Amino acid sequence: MRAAFAEEDDAPGASSAALRGGFRSYRQFFGFVGSTVAVVLVAALTDGRLRVVLLWIIVPLLVVALSFLDFRQARKARSGAGA
Repeated sequence: MRAAFAEEDDAPGASSAALRGGFRSYRQFFGFVGSTVAVVLVAALTDGRLRVVLLWIIVPLLVVALSFLDFRQARKARSGAGA
């Protein structure tokens, strides 16, 4: 566990990520907040089967979108490290 924390401390973006609450970019933060707002609105404004159907559609799409943001960040870091 100490080794993992030591690696995080040595990482160049570790201090900037800590300043943003652990998110690597503001896009990730606002994506997370926007996704939360969307899910809460759907849950609050719909009822019954419509709520279930919308949540079963919206939540996986939001997860994929947030994963794409993480993937882009990792790809950008790898390409910057290799150069």
